[in-house]
Amino acid sequence: MHPGWVIRFVLFEDVWDIALHLPPGIRALNRELTAKIEAAPSDRQATRARREVACTPEDARELLRALTEAAAVHARFKNDPQFLLSVMGCNQVINAMKVALEVRMVPAPDGTAAARWSRRSTRRHDFRE
Repeated sequence: MHPGWVIRFVLFEDVWDIALHLPPGIRALNRELTAKIEAAPSDRQATRARREVACTPEDARELLRALTEAAAVHARFKNDPQFLLSVMGCNQVINAMKVALEVRMVPAPDGTAAARWSRRSTRRHDFRE
């Protein structure tokens, strides 16, 4: 991914809590990412509170690492609710990264950012069973 890209994550508040309060033995998120998460407003008008955070590709990798390691710890100690939230967060981070790869941001002739869609499908994925 291009270093100037921004990936927007909209995750449930519970998932952000796991990322911010990792189990013992897991390296904490870097300060900049932690500050972004804490500064982002929470949308509590939805059925379930969500928070949107804009991340760099490096932040996205850091978030995925933390949630993956948290999922492993929660699985080891049979903490099913936290395990399921961690796995759900991992899936959402991976899906957002896939979407970011499908959409190519290129500068327009006037210098502003303009989206150019790749040849890959741009339809929304429906993960319901």
